[in-house]
Amino acid sequence: MRQMTPISYETVHRLRKGIANQLEVSSSDEVDVLGWMGRTALELVDLGFLFDPLIEDVPSAYEDALRALMPTVSRLVSFCLFSSFWSPLVSLQERYPALEQVVRKSFWLIPSPALQEKKRIINTMDETTRMIFAQKKNALRNHDSELKFMMEEGKDLMNVLLRANLMASEEDKMPEEELIAQMSYRHHLKCPGQNSASAVLAFRCSRRLRAEILEARAANGGHNIGYDDLEGLPYVDAVCQETLRLYPPVPIVTLQAMHDVTLPPLTGNNGSSVTSIPIPKGTTVATAIYSCNRNKAIWGETADSGSLSAVMEAKVPGVYSNL
Repeated sequence: MRQMTPISYETVHRLRKGIANQLEVSSSDEVDVLGWMGRTALELVDLGFLFDPLIEDVPSAYEDALRALMPTVSRLVSFCLFSSFWSPLVSLQERYPALEQVVRKSFWLIPSPALQEKKRIINTMDETTRMIFAQKKNALRNHDSELKFMMEEGKDLMNVLLRANLMASEEDKMPEEELIAQMSYRHHLKCPGQNSASAVLAFRCSRRLRAEILEARAANGGHNIGYDDLEGLPYVDAVCQETLRLYPPVPIVTLQAMHDVTLPPLTGNNGSSVTSIPIPKGTTVATAIYSCNRNKAIWGETADSGSLSAVMEAKVPGVYSNL
């Protein structure tokens, strides 16, 4: 994170210039800050690729696909209730891997508008990710000095991952498909936060937040604040923690049990005691991070509204271990 701080500053400076340009040419003094924040969130994913220059409006099929993903998934909620109907196909695929392509193609033939839209979105994301990967790979193969320098010196997460994979031993190297999946998955995780996290613009705390940042910047001679100094700003840290708690970019995480397991005794929502909950191998378990982060038994009566002062006074053994 310390090495990637300059990338974030460069992106934010482009954002500032883009907003300034809009105000110069626009007859209105109003700015769609939410739209700008969504575009900026996409650029901060750190794949080492410029999706949006943030200087002007540039059409992007990839950005449009990311924006449409979560609304499309929400339309498939009722569709997923009937997942038991195709579970035999999934079991067949797991038993006979050679049938994977047949099962996958059969699944996408289901005449559901939302499902077909999701297919289009997935294809767009996959094509873009493969294009970025191929560009970086060809830079090394063709000895492209500029792109090779960007890969060798780039601090974005994708370049770090590629460099680590190149230096790894043969038995530890990840296959190309897994590297591509890592890139897609990282953007998939960022996708929910593109609009949700960027929408959290509380005017009640923005003035104090801005004042703390400007004071730290002035103390640094008017230059960008370094990573260590940013970490030491208490109000900035409190705003980040409360924002992530109240509006987690990924509200639900699903995991699959790799073997049979039994959960320890617990107390149910109705107050009754549950001695144990057996979870068979292969069971999908959903963890509602959003609900946990707003549990009044954990966070108190201000669980839904938030309390920056409480965060600043709390002593937590870890940066974000309580989220």
